Amino acid sequence: MRVPERARAATAWSRAATAVAVVAAIALLAPAVAQAERGITPGVAVTEGTSSNAALRDLWLDNTAETGAELVRFDVKWRNVAGSQPPANPGDPSDPAYDFSNLDAAVRGAQQRGLKVLFTVFRAPDWAEGAGRPAGLPAGSWKPDPNQFSQFGSALAKRYSGSFSPGSGAPPLPRVRYFEAWNEPNLTNFFAPQRVGDQVVSPDAYRTLLNSFYDAVHAVDPGKVVISGGTGAYGDPPGGTRIRPVAFLRQLFCLEGRKQLEPQPCPETRMDVFGHHPFGHPYPPTRSTINPDDAGIPDIGRLKRVLRAADKAGVVSPGGKRPIWATEFWWITRPPPGPNAVANESQQARYIEQALYLFWKQGVDVAIQYLIRDAPGSDPFKTGFFFSDGKPKLSSRAFRFPFVTHRLSRKRVLAWGMSPKAGKVKVQAKKGGKWRTVKRTRVGSNDVFTARVRGSKQMRARIGAEKSLVWR
Repeated sequence: MRVPERARAATAWSRAATAVAVVAAIALLAPAVAQAERGITPGVAVTEGTSSNAALRDLWLDNTAETGAELVRFDVKWRNVAGSQPPANPGDPSDPAYDFSNLDAAVRGAQQRGLKVLFTVFRAPDWAEGAGRPAGLPAGSWKPDPNQFSQFGSALAKRYSGSFSPGSGAPPLPRVRYFEAWNEPNLTNFFAPQRVGDQVVSPDAYRTLLNSFYDAVHAVDPGKVVISGGTGAYGDPPGGTRIRPVAFLRQLFCLEGRKQLEPQPCPETRMDVFGHHPFGHPYPPTRSTINPDDAGIPDIGRLKRVLRAADKAGVVSPGGKRPIWATEFWWITRPPPGPNAVANESQQARYIEQALYLFWKQGVDVAIQYLIRDAPGSDPFKTGFFFSDGKPKLSSRAFRFPFVTHRLSRKRVLAWGMSPKAGKVKVQAKKGGKWRTVKRTRVGSNDVFTARVRGSKQMRARIGAEKSLVWR
């Protein structure tokens, strides 16, 4: 997994009245000439991709590919695949208790469109939960059995090894390389209990769950990549149902103190990639969280610091610096009910462009938007690139061809973007009512380009006939 060197740039955004400025760091400037390098890998979570409705599945996988995504995230709800009775052979992907039909179709559909697949695996079946799940707690979240989870991980890894045929003369299923072990393990809604009395117990329980899954998947195929379950960005004060992600990570690695991070005796934690959900909602992407143990979009350094301390202490393997993936980020757009929606789809689009820049600047390798389209009905997740009726939002274009500028001086700005395809990209400024090219550079698909240029009130990027949104 390649971690490119990223140009460091100032963070004072040029903006209209509706945008939010970032504090300038003008000592860190990009090169004076336009340049291109590999950007982050863009991804989208697609719940429709695992639908039993083939027309719906194909439509939204087509739309996902059109957004320029390279990676598609499919939620694999263990309880939906496994059913109500334990498999006789839980590590066998052919066990009749399993129903992989929707997932098989999703993986084949993704392969046909050139999309890589990430499985986010969570939600235990009733028979793999601990006894006594409290009333009101979501099914599948209570004390999931690590041994059963590892067996399911083994079945998944075998089925999507690239050589497994589901029978009836069908060709082998495509290989899936990326496996995320659970979802938001620092939140009670997904992983419980978080506390027993005053004691936080979820990091230790999650370590056991993660390690069992990691070992099972790697035993099938050492080349597969296991991502730790993406931690939620925010937590609660002591006694709440959410553990703040930085505090969760410190306990996972047995690091005491906030400043010194003193290592204590600790079982090893195994992961190839660290996953996090730095959703900014409802705030702008430039806003850091108030509590230093939370971690929003501009706060990746807080997580990196703990990960590096764990590496140094030798309590996480394999050795070396592991990548960080933003496996979920989003904003809710109007018109949903409630006060927390961003003002409109234009603001959502702008925030997504800024977020992608900030992820890239902080060395995040993968950024996954949640969702491809708004959740239907009363579900509050109106976070998609498309409205629930299928109408595209501006954010679909912003994600495909992000472009931003920020001011370096009274006359100069840094232009940053990520190209949707290979070719010659042009940075353009509007002058005298006409668009004029101020920089050109050759790029590959999803390459980042940067250029330090004379600023204008309206700027954009263009490659062939395709244009970014205008940045003001």
